[in-house]
Parts: sequence; C-alpha cells; structure tokens
Amino acid sequence: MANRTGNKKRSRLGKTFYRETAAIEPASIDTKNRIVPVSFSSSQPVQRYWWDGEDYNEILGHAKDHADLTRLRDIGVALFNHDPAQPIGKVLNPVIDSKAMKGTAAIRFDTDKASDVIYQKVLNGTLKGVSVGYRVTDWETVKEGETSADGLYEGPCEIARNWEPFEISIVSVPADSSVGVGRSMDDIQHLIQQAVAAALKKRKKALGLARPDEDWDEDEYQDEDGDRAEEEDEDSEDERDEDEDREEDENLDDDSDLDEEDADETPDDTDDLYPECDYLEDGVCGRGECPVDGSFTCCLNCAEQETCEDACKPKMEVIRSMKTNNAGRSPAALNIVRKKAAKAERARVMEIRAMFRSFRSQTGLKEDAFIDKGVSVEKARKAIMADISKRKAAPVVQTPEIQFVADDEDKFRAAAVDALAWRSGLKLAKPVRGFEALRSVNMVDLGRIVYERTSGKRFNSFDRDLLVREMVQSSAFSYILQNVADKAMQNAYQMAAVTYPAWTKHGVLNDYKPALRAQLSEVPLLDNVSKGAEYKLITLTDAGEWIQLSKRGNLFSITREDILNDDMHALVDFPARWAGAARMTINQDVYQTLTANPKMGYDNTPIFDPVHNNVATTMKKAPSKDSLQAAIQGMMLQTGLKTATPLNIRPKFLLTPVALMFGAKQLVQSAADPTAPNAGAVNVLQDIVTLVTDPLLDVANNSAWYLAADPAVTDTIEVAFLNGQDTPYIEQQNGFNVDGITFKIRIEYGVKALDWRGLYLNPGK
Repeated sequence: MANRTGNKKRSRLGKTFYRETAAIEPASIDTKNRIVPVSFSSSQPVQRYWWDGEDYNEILGHAKDHADLTRLRDIGVALFNHDPAQPIGKVLNPVIDSKAMKGTAAIRFDTDKASDVIYQKVLNGTLKGVSVGYRVTDWETVKEGETSADGLYEGPCEIARNWEPFEISIVSVPADSSVGVGRSMDDIQHLIQQAVAAALKKRKKALGLARPDEDWDEDEYQDEDGDRAEEEDEDSEDERDEDEDREEDENLDDDSDLDEEDADETPDDTDDLYPECDYLEDGVCGRGECPVDGSFTCCLNCAEQETCEDACKPKMEVIRSMKTNNAGRSPAALNIVRKKAAKAERARVMEIRAMFRSFRSQTGLKEDAFIDKGVSVEKARKAIMADISKRKAAPVVQTPEIQFVADDEDKFRAAAVDALAWRSGLKLAKPVRGFEALRSVNMVDLGRIVYERTSGKRFNSFDRDLLVREMVQSSAFSYILQNVADKAMQNAYQMAAVTYPAWTKHGVLNDYKPALRAQLSEVPLLDNVSKGAEYKLITLTDAGEWIQLSKRGNLFSITREDILNDDMHALVDFPARWAGAARMTINQDVYQTLTANPKMGYDNTPIFDPVHNNVATTMKKAPSKDSLQAAIQGMMLQTGLKTATPLNIRPKFLLTPVALMFGAKQLVQSAADPTAPNAGAVNVLQDIVTLVTDPLLDVANNSAWYLAADPAVTDTIEVAFLNGQDTPYIEQQNGFNVDGITFKIRIEYGVKALDWRGLYLNPGK
C-alpha cells in the first residue's frame, strides 16, 4: 500500500468526477412533499481510464471522515444532468452510512415548471438514474498483490480517502455497463481523447520524434493543455519547475546535437502552438483529428476537409519549419524544446487572461477566441487596444435617453443580489436572468464564487473562517450584500404603516441652509378701465415660512457569525426594521407639528388660533352633521393676506384619531343620512372628504379632529427631502470594531407648516 505520489497521480487531485448510483425506486417517493430518497454513493469499484490507455478501479472510501459533506449540506442543490443552469430542487439530510458503505440523501423538488417536468418523469419511472459530482483531495494507491490500509480492498485499485460530493443529479443518460459503472458523458469524452492521443503517439514514432521512454506521458500533455489552476495554487510545484528548467538549460549546453545556433533557429511563433501536432502534411488533415489549436473537436465535427485546412493553414509553415530545424536532434533535446514550448504556452494563456480581466468592461472581444487560435500576447494586446479605441471613437447615436449595457460582472452581481433576496423571502417582480443558478447557494459559497471571479484565482482552502475574512474585505461581495439590504429596506419603507403622504406636500431642498417658502397675496378682481384711462399698478403682499433639513440615521452590522450561519434573517430583517423606523419617524414629526400647534413665523401666532379663524369655538364635539358642516364652512370662508374676499378653500381630508374613526366613517361614507329618522334621506356629506386615521392623534388628544385642504391647491404642511430622495440612503464599510460589514442608514428631511388657511381644528369635548 502506498500514498499517492508523483505528478501523474497528483494531477488527478481536485478533478471533477461523476458516477451513477442506485436507481430511484418510484414507490419510495413522498408525493405529498415532493421528496425523493436517493443513494448517491457506494463502495462499488468504478473502472476509470486515462490518456495512455491505462485503466484502474476507483473506490470511494466510506469510513468516518472520508467524505466531506459540508458543501453538500450547505449548498444542497440537486441538478439535472450535472448542469448548474438547471437546478431542480434541494438536497436534504445527506448522510454517510459507514456500516452499509453508502451515502444517502433526499431531493425535495422545486415547484417551478422546469423542475416539475423532471419530477413527473421521476414519478412515472421514466428517469431513474442518479449521479453524484465529487472531487477527490487524497488518494490511497494499492498496487497489484497488495492490500489497502484498512484491509478491505485488494490491489490494484485507487481509494479516495478524502472526497467531497458537491451536487447530486437526476440523469437521463445512465452509465454504460459494458465499460464500467459510473461511465458518464465525461468518460465518453475521455475515450475520444484517449484514441486521439494514441494516434498521435503512433504518428510521433513514425516521424522519429518519440521520447526514449516511448510511452505517452499524461503529465506532458496536461501541461501543454494548460492546467492553470494547479500551477497558480502550488508554489512548491513552481519551484520544482524552475529547478527542472535550470537542469534542462544545462542539458542543452552539454548536448552535442543542439548548439546555440540551432536553438536560435527555432521560430518565435512556436510559443503559440503545441509542437507535438504532426498531422498536417502538405495542407492535408491526414486522420481527421487536428489538435493544432488545442482542441480535439475541430475536425471531429468538421463536415469538409477544406474547413480544417483553412483554419490550420497559418500554422502549417511553422510546423514544417520546426520539423526541419529539429531534424537530427537527440530525443532529450527534443523533449526540452517541447517543455519550453509548453511553458511558454502557459505563460501566453495566463497573460492574455490577465489582460482581459483588466479590460473586460471596455471591450467586447472574447478571450477564448485569442487563446484557441494561438494569437501571441502582443497581437492580443494590440487587438484589445484597437477595439477600445474603436469603441471610444464610435459616433454617438442621438436617442431621447442614455442606454447602458451591463457587462458580465454587472449581470452576475445582479443575479447574485436577486438570488439572495429570493432566499431571504423578498418578493421579486421580475428576477434577472441567471438568478436560478445561484438561488440555492449559501452566503459562504457565494462569497467563494465572488472571490474567485474578482481575483482570478481559486480559493482552495477548506477554512471557512478564512474565506469569510476574505469575503468581508471584498468590495464586490459587500456590494451584493448592500444591494440585498437596500431591496429589503425599500420594500419595508414603502409598506410602513404611515398616513402623512396622503395629505401633506412633498418638497425638495438642495442643501442644509434655511429655505423661504414665500406666499403671495391673492390677486384682486380686475378693475374697470374707462376709455382713455390708465391701468392701475397693483402690488402683491408677500409672506413666508422658513424650512430646513434635519438628518436622522443609525448603524447596524452583518457579522461574520451571520455569514457563517447563512443568516438571511439578519441580512434583510435589520435593514427592513430600520427602514420602517425611518418612515415612522417622519410620520411622527408631521403629526407632532400638527398637534403641537407651533407659532407661524409670519405673524407669531399659533397655527390654530381664533385670530386665524381655523379653530372651532362652538360645537366642540366629535364629527357630526352640524360640527362637520361648520368646519367646512369655516375653511371655505378663509380670506387672503390683502382683502376680505373668501378664498373658497375646500377641505379634502378629515383627520381623526382611532377613537373617532368609526363614527366619522359612518358620517362621510354612508349613502343614507345616519341622523335622519327617515331611512331614505340622502347623506349630503357622503364622500365630501377623505377619511385619514392615525393613532398618533390618539396620543395627543383622542377627541380632537382636523380638516386639511388638498396640498396641490393650498399649502398646509410640507415634508421636504434632500434632492427629493424620499427613501433612506444606505452605505456600508468593512467593520473593524465589529467582525463583519457595518451598514449606515440615513434619511434627510424637514417638516414645516406653511399656511393655516388649509387647516382646521375641532378640539372635541
């Protein structure tokens, strides 16, 4: 028995594998709750294949701590055919049974249309296959004739001693039993690539380019195919590569068959292609397999030979030149050339990807097209700069509105915001496209995705606490949380139980300086102008009230504990509560202004005063036919600043405490007069005013009631907001005093009574 060593074995670590498990039994399905029990793993050996034709038996360990179910429990997503874009439900209660040597779980299917189609096919027995996607981080290699460390398995085999399942799928294409349990479409693609690799090895031998050890080296191919993730994440491997490069340089110097002149003859363009490609001769694609551009699918899907020839023609001359220059070199020297070309290719791919990350929002070019076609770094840079210049110089189309086009990162962030909002229970009128793929992802795993997208490198550590620390420092992740909190805040703000917007005036202030709300006197009736007489100059009297902004706000935090616990309640409940409190604060200030009866700046007299003729001095009682008629009459007879001409101000709102609501409702909404002895008498007060009831009036005086005019016609009380933003503003920063993200909610407004003529008070009994 031996632990995994060597590049060939280590290269399998972190790869994604799939295997089919026991078929679904329709009789076991809980149809009431749409729950389907599944077995997602077992210790049954699975035959796997590699590039050189080697096959081996893979066994999943089911002892304690062999399987890491953390991600499966946290994400808990079930897919269709391993497609992340087709989530069909949630994985429940994944468990590893060490005695039975199998893993079990249950899938609760979603109720959307796409998921229901799959569920009905499972229920009917049409779909029975279950497959699990997993990654292995530690292998035990058991050689032929040896026994595994636990004594359960005979070699040759490979046992996954540390593996992580991350999704369970209902599959439509089950395993091919003739080639081993667990053979998925991924394995079929491996067989195709294996066949191409074998043909390539044969061709190399015929041309005299085969290495001394004769066998196809899986690591050599994988290096040339660009296994970037391992090389970026393993510093020790990079150091080994540097040592190997130094040794190779020494070998080149010592090799009599490869002097400096020969080395310099190798064309510069070889950095952009794989030297092993020897299929093209005289412009003809000999076997129908052409990996020149790094793809095994080119000619396999090519309907006409000429198409492949045209696509590969730019590289044909370089390949022929390489064959000429490499003729007579030793196998060791050729191997060095190959490795140097492979390393240069990796550097080219990484640099091109880095350039596209930097300019992703400024160009519409696709990085994969440059990588696949073997374009050099310099040519790719020139193409990007040319495209950016072209976009900046493009003529502006004159349209009535400015249109913005979201890049991929904006689309991803919008989808992530809607996914978290959906998980938190917020109602979304129209979720953005792509949110379905993220709606089952918890906050920690979403943070992992955001980190990897923004940094361009994988987070390979299993330390969730370390990941959370990286997440809270990420502006992209904080942006997503802030937008979810903002959605929750805006919803709660609009749903707050306030009444002031119905009858007050909405105003705008641009700064914190006191602002004068001027009032002009009424315009008198036009004078009679006799023949030849002069027109009289009429001046208007003005008055005014001063209004000024005030600022209200508070802080709240989403802690690292909330993120680790995937506490969606904290993410949406805190901002929702503060948003509701913000609007209730405005509501209280408005009614406090109304009930406190402050003095007007114009005449230093309280709003409601006998001098203003807007307070009942007789019939001080609850709303009734006569008391309401008297109040309406009092408001309509109000006069202006200059003359005694009635302004004919008609009240629109009746403001009452809850204590008077029911009697007032009967008074102004009944079709029949509630006070008349005759049931058929018409109620002349029906719908004459709109009833507004607020419990804050009960707090001040539960017997007093008010009339208010239409704020669009006559000034009453104004609520003014900074720059007209009548909803709270939210911003965030990474916490220092608190482990997590701190949010600040702020709203800036001012409340002021502008004119007494549109308000009337009856103090009640």
